[in-house]
Order: sequence, then C-alpha cells, then structure tokens
Amino acid sequence: MWKIVVGFILFAALALFILNRGGDIDMGGEKHGGLAPVFLDLRLVEEERLQVFAA
Repeated sequence: MWKIVVGFILFAALALFILNRGGDIDMGGEKHGGLAPVFLDLRLVEEERLQVFAA
C-alpha cells in the first residue's frame, strides 16, 4: 500500500516539474472577450495577400 502512495507522490512531483519547465502554460480554462486567443482563418489571409499582389 505504501508503494502506491510513494508512486503517486513521485508521479505528481514529476508532472508538476514538467509543467513548470514547460513555459507559458495556461491552466485557467476557457477564455472569453479580450483575453481569448485569436485564431486566423488562413483562407482570408491568403485572399487578402492575393488582392495586395493583384493591385
């Protein structure tokens, strides 16, 4: 039984170590409004690029 507890503690410590070394990891959940990440529609970006070169 004690081996399971020690194994869990070691696994949790390893997971926390890896998460802390990973850099900017956001564990805050879903974001709304100004804090939400922006995902570009690459088709629109490509169309705008083609219009600039066509002009």
